[in-house]
Amino acid sequence: MTLRTGDKLSVSSRRSGTTVAEVLVCLVLVSGLLVVAMDLLSSSAKGQQHMADRARAQALAYDLMSEIMRQAYENPDSTPVFGPESDETSSGDRSSYDDVDDYDNWSALPPQYKDGTDMADFTDWRRTVYVDWVLNDSLNTVQGLDTGAERITVKVEMGGVKLASLTAVKTGASNIRTPDIHEGLP
Repeated sequence: MTLRTGDKLSVSSRRSGTTVAEVLVCLVLVSGLLVVAMDLLSSSAKGQQHMADRARAQALAYDLMSEIMRQAYENPDSTPVFGPESDETSSGDRSSYDDVDDYDNWSALPPQYKDGTDMADFTDWRRTVYVDWVLNDSLNTVQGLDTGAERITVKVEMGGVKLASLTAVKTGASNIRTPDIHEGLP
């Protein structure tokens, strides 16, 4: 069939398929959408893991803080010494700790139970405790002498990243107010 200028093509002679260029454009668009979707899924999984790690860190901090708050304000058996007494450090664990300030500067990587046994599944985790004498009317003012109030801070980190921090105050006198435990990241 010879076409002349101005002749119309019949419907049956027109192309009805897709071109290679159209297929390539569709592939590029679909590939781009898949990359974005995979990135969103990855970000979501990382966010969920971070939230789970923070929840585990808070549980570790609460557990240790609860143990410390059950202790006496000062050593019930001897002359008060800030920090663990010599007979309390010989065992290498916290089982002989009997007052709050025994925990000052205690740290374990990985976290341990009171008897010194390592906690499973916390290989790269660390719990650290700081105890300071503070003024009752200014709990952020650290003192060098016993004020009747000890501020306890428990920090939990994983891989060097702080995930949880709890602060509480234990007092030695009944007339000093004791605030609730305070949560927060340093």
